[in-house]
Amino acid sequence: MHPSDHNALIFLLSQVISTPVISQQQMSSAHYQALHLLVHHGPMNLSDLARARGVKKSTMSVIMEQLLVRQWVLIASAKADARQKIYLITNKGRTLYQEVAKASLEQLQQRWSEYSENQWHDCLNMLDTLMNKN
Repeated sequence: MHPSDHNALIFLLSQVISTPVISQQQMSSAHYQALHLLVHHGPMNLSDLARARGVKKSTMSVIMEQLLVRQWVLIASAKADARQKIYLITNKGRTLYQEVAKASLEQLQQRWSEYSENQWHDCLNMLDTLMNKN
């Protein structure tokens, strides 16, 4: 398994395990994933966000509007082209993302400790097979 595939699987597992943590913050996994993109990739326009999430631009627009209302993101003009609008994460959004990420990691570590290394290896292999099955 390629290291980046392994990281993607760990991220997927953390998403599944973190669902209760995300729900406690009154956010959806779509909100969390949008914040994740902005934290890890920096400012992005709507098209790039939608492409990265694998959703329609209209769907991403709804998600980002919800984040705007909550003041977790803001819109700014791109430096290269003032007509293009980009989304930036706010301090409030970054703090929330970090709290959820930390709690999710703690949940993942707790769950990880409940199983043997072989069991997790088998789980990752099964997920890899499912993701790459045609």
